[in-house]
Amino acid sequence: MAAQLQKNQPLPPNPYSAVTNLEWHNAYSSCLNFQNETRSAIQIIRARVLGYLILEAPIQEGRTYVCSEIFRCNGNSDKLWKLADLYITHLIRFFKQSKSTTPAPSERSSRPSFEEEVYWSRCTLDEAPTDHRTAKRECLVRDNFHCLGTGRMELGYYRTLSAAEQIQAQGPVRTAAAHIFPPLTNQDLDLPEQEQDRKTPYSTTIQAIVHNFSGISVLDELNGSSIHKPSNILTLEVTLHSLFDDLHLWFEAVPNTLNTYDIGLAFYLGPHLVPHTSVTFSTNTERLLPDPRFLKLHAAVCRIAHLSGAAEYIESYDRDTKSTTVLARDGSSADLLSFALQGVQVF
Repeated sequence: MAAQLQKNQPLPPNPYSAVTNLEWHNAYSSCLNFQNETRSAIQIIRARVLGYLILEAPIQEGRTYVCSEIFRCNGNSDKLWKLADLYITHLIRFFKQSKSTTPAPSERSSRPSFEEEVYWSRCTLDEAPTDHRTAKRECLVRDNFHCLGTGRMELGYYRTLSAAEQIQAQGPVRTAAAHIFPPLTNQDLDLPEQEQDRKTPYSTTIQAIVHNFSGISVLDELNGSSIHKPSNILTLEVTLHSLFDDLHLWFEAVPNTLNTYDIGLAFYLGPHLVPHTSVTFSTNTERLLPDPRFLKLHAAVCRIAHLSGAAEYIESYDRDTKSTTVLARDGSSADLLSFALQGVQVF
């Protein structure tokens, strides 16, 4: 069974040496002080977000950048609060968005037609996918019509097998194409300023944060329809796809083992849904496998979100913003209003 992550964890003691890593040491100390100076649960979460951003940064340059941002706050609680909110809104909340999925194949009692058999058994695309539907087909071929998380066969392809072949195959599942970076990532970034819409500043901020934190240039690598390229997509069973989108499931690279990942979980799912502790991605095609850098960033965001408590915080506030129609007169809804206004930029 895949390992479950411990959630809502206090920042561990400072792991950075004041002799060899002074900048990291001092920035992390600021996060510890920020965490310990108040009993406010909301501030503690924000302090932990900043601390875990340092600890979980996917590259050293990203860790150094976050530390420099923390230094600019000079220990000021209001500035640290706003910096944490920036990362909660434009990194964690961004990756936690629900993404559109390709509808599951419709159920039919009859055997698939000859044309459908040819489609599933010989599906090939000569050009790079330009939309979600073609991207799913492209990645199904790459992944040999199996879910990368469970190893089980795609239902549509399973239906093309003979009865004897179906008996040999493990039970089928419905699958979807799970984007690591959602399409909103590159919203209008390459358009002239006068043609950009209201979502563009949000996308621009995401692009800057992602580049500084992970070294990934969204504009260069995922511009336009490139967001649908196979290196940004995993074929996943529909429930795993939802969990992946919601940051409850991620893939952590196994050191020194190419394209092999431990499956990370935010809560216990049981072997019926996640039967393996680790998976190895492979293909008999020339199509690119999911990019390890993209998965490393996604895994880091998942760990930061759950270790800090930010994931539950975001879910709670999303529920509250949907159910609250009147703000409290005593000002207690101020944080809720701020969070809701931040979300207006996203959708």
